[in-house]
Parts: sequence; C-alpha cells; structure tokens
Amino acid sequence: MNIQLKNIKVCLGNKTVINDLNLTIAKSERVAIVGPNGSGKSTLLRTMIGILKPNHGNVYLDHEPISDIPGALRARKIGFLTQTDEVPQMTTVWDHVALGLHPYKRFLRNDFRNKEAIINEAIKNVGIEHLKDRFVERLSGGERKRVRLATLFAQNPYCMLLDEPLNSLDLEHKFSLLENIVSLNKNKGHCVISVLHDLNVAIRYFERVLIMNKGNIVADGVPLDVMTPNLLSEVFKVKSEIINKKRDGSFYLNIKSSL
Repeated sequence: MNIQLKNIKVCLGNKTVINDLNLTIAKSERVAIVGPNGSGKSTLLRTMIGILKPNHGNVYLDHEPISDIPGALRARKIGFLTQTDEVPQMTTVWDHVALGLHPYKRFLRNDFRNKEAIINEAIKNVGIEHLKDRFVERLSGGERKRVRLATLFAQNPYCMLLDEPLNSLDLEHKFSLLENIVSLNKNKGHCVISVLHDLNVAIRYFERVLIMNKGNIVADGVPLDVMTPNLLSEVFKVKSEIINKKRDGSFYLNIKSSL
C-alpha cells in the first residue's frame, strides 16, 4: 500500500497551513515528520487520513482517492492515533481495545476466540494487562495513551499514523512503543508515519525524515542526510552538531543552544 499526496493545499480559516505539497510514502516505510510548532505536521496527518479535506489537490491510497474508499475498508488500510485524549465514559480497557476490531466485525462476527486473542495480544504489546478491567477515564494520561495505542494495534491497519505518540509516556513505555513500531514495520510490513518532537528518536528509530516548516516539506530523506546543522539552524533556530558514538557506530544530535 502507498500513500500519495498530489498538489495538496489546506487552509484553516484564512490561513494556509499546507501549501502545494506533493508526497509519496511507500509500503513498509518508517517515516518521522518533524518541524517547529505550527509548521503543519498534525494537519498533514489529518489530511492523509481524510479527516481534513484539502482545499486543492487529492490524497490517494493505492492510487484511489481516499474520499472514494468506504469507511470500514479505509480503517483496515490506515489508522490514526490523535493527540486528543477523549475516551468513552464507563468503558473498560478491554472494551476500548475491542473497538479497534470494528472494521472487521463482518469477518469476526462468529469468531469469538480469534477476536479475544487479537485484543489480548494488543493489550500485551503495550503492557496494560493489569489494567484490562479498569475504566479508561480513571487511568492516568500515560495509561490512557497506551490504551489508545493498543486499540490501534488491534485495528491493525496497513499504515499507522501517529501524532506525537510519545507524549505522556514514561521512559520505559516510550522505548517499548518505539521497539513495537520497529517490529511492526520490519516483521509485518506495516507503514508507520509519526509526528515527533524528539529529533534523536527520529534519527535512531526512523529510516526517513520529513522536515516541515511553514506548511512546506523543506527536507526529505535519510535522517543524517537531512538533519544538517545548517538546516536545523534555519528551521529550528538552534545550534547543533552530530556526534558519532564510535563504539557502536550510532549517531545522535547534540543541541548546543538556541540562536
């Protein structure tokens, strides 16, 4: 499955948030979207999944306009973890994760054993087995984020869009989620597209980085090729350097200061 955005322009009120953007993301890619606040990152994800209709241009899934794809089929192709933290009232964790199976209800109508196995695996993947009988609205912000992630994992779309998925998570669960993302991508072929603020996470866990600024993609490629000190200075207004950790061959970005 691939996603194509052709000549996309999105306006919110009188402001142009995305301007004449073209982009193709292929199946099995792991893509991070970074940029300063207000650069259009979240708007781009919402446009990709069809929540926002562009003022100009089209979004295609496998060469078919996303607006022409029926809802259940679209949900099997592409799923979205938003920043919002709204949850149904008086809904247990197990029942919330079960909502991820809604696009497959026709196929799982009488297959209760398989349904239960899918839900339990999604819950296990984000480490919330001990919470499965709790009401979601009574959990902490980080716990609710993990419930929503489990619901997306149960939905199991070909492509997952994640809008700042690490917010509210403690260090243990941040790294657990990132390892899950890499595993889903490498072992199951899922495309993962994530908005991030941590540039070092983008370098370490993602193969492709899009840098956005003022509604445009100003760089697109392998992290170390596009995250140059000059470009980061221009976009993020910081002084930086790339450090090579020679023992394991890895790299990280050192932010020295703001300009």
